[in-house]
Amino acid sequence: METFRGHHSWVQTLAYSPDGEVIAVGNDDIVYIWDLSTGQNITSFIGHTNLITGLSFSPDGKTIASACRDGTILLWDLKTLVENR
Repeated sequence: METFRGHHSWVQTLAYSPDGEVIAVGNDDIVYIWDLSTGQNITSFIGHTNLITGLSFSPDGKTIASACRDGTILLWDLKTLVENR
């Protein structure tokens, strides 16, 4: 069992990448990306103004869609997020 620490409040939603190597976890207005093999946080990002209520990876694993209680859906390019960390 692996424990991922670093969230500042309750986990609202999560999604596994298609290759099973990472998970995206949403709480409040932050999305965290975790490496499942190491348990390390790869990156995190902010863009919503309220609770994140849903996350999904594109079939190729390159894009993450995040839905928010504020009525918005944002699309994130995972490669760009990791490179700009």
